[in-house]
Amino acid sequence: MVYIRRLIILLQRITNQADHLVMAMPFLGRIAIGLVGLIVVAVGLYQIYQGFRAGFERQFQTYALTPKEAKLATDVGRFGTAARGVVFALVGV
Repeated sequence: MVYIRRLIILLQRITNQADHLVMAMPFLGRIAIGLVGLIVVAVGLYQIYQGFRAGFERQFQTYALTPKEAKLATDVGRFGTAARGVVFALVGV
C-alpha cells in the first residue's frame, strides 16, 4: 500500500512538472493544453455515443449466450461504455 502511494505521488509530480513546462511556453503552451483537453472531451463524447449505439457488441459472441444473458451483457456494456465516456469528458474539461 505504501508503494502505491509513493508511485501516485511520483506520477503527480511528473505530471505537474510536464504541465508547468508546457504552460511556460509562450502562447503555444496554452493552445497545446487546450487541444489535448478538446481531444479527450471528443473521445469521451464518442464513448458515450458508442454506449448508446451498443457498438461494442462485436467484441463478444452473442451467439454463445442465451437471450437473457445477451441482453444483460448488452445493457451492462452500454452502461460501462457510456460511464467511461463521461469520465473521459470530465477529465478533458
